[in-house]
This record gives sequence, C-alpha cells and structure tokens, in this order.
Amino acid sequence: MELFTVKPGEGIERMDKLFARIQTKCLERKHLFPLLPSNPLTVLFESNREMWMLSLSKSRIDWSRGTVSCHHVRLNGKDEVFQTILLGKERLLTAVKRKDVSIYGPFRSQLQLEAIFWLCKEHEETAIFG
Repeated sequence: MELFTVKPGEGIERMDKLFARIQTKCLERKHLFPLLPSNPLTVLFESNREMWMLSLSKSRIDWSRGTVSCHHVRLNGKDEVFQTILLGKERLLTAVKRKDVSIYGPFRSQLQLEAIFWLCKEHEETAIFG
C-alpha cells in the first residue's frame, strides 16, 4: 500500500483514485455489502485545499468535488490524513482521537464509515504451507 505523492494541482486526481478504490473494494468484497446503507450515506470531506462529497449505498457509490447542502457526516482534516484513512492505513476514529480529523454526524454513521474504510484496506497475501 503506497501513499500517492501530491504535486500542485493533482489533488483532484488523487481523491478520485482513492474514492474509486473504495468503490472497487466494496464491489469486490461481498462481505461489505451488508454494511452499506440502503439509503445513501453522504459524507463531506473538507480539507485545507478542497471539498469532496462521497455517497455510499447498496445501489450506488459515487463522489464529486465540491460541497453539498445536505450531508450526514462531515469530516475536517488534512489531505494526507484522509489519504491514510481511505487507504486503510489508519482507522478513522483513531485519527479523530489524535485530533487530526474532526467528525460531525451520528455516532452510528461514524462507526459505519470506519468499518467500511477499514475493511477496504489492502490485505497482505501470505502463503500457507501444509
């Protein structure tokens, strides 16, 4: 699992890749389907550079740059911290406890997001001999 290097003007492409990765993992890993809500869970990511909206549901996962008028959860933090969370290198609520991310929204939705992001992380493949 490698962090994306960020050059000026590349923030949009990087966040697109991270959200596309979450979308792919949710589709590939069938055990994640029960965690996805029936009605869209909308998350607003606010960083020092830009804002992104991520919408998660059983029927669709999509994202866009910019703000939305109605969101269920709002995350404030640095791009680099969002990157480690979306890659599964760090748990969302660990970053919140460390005060690297501020989170606003129902606790149930916070736990749901943490579970989805954490279960989308890359797994190291190990050979089993026997």
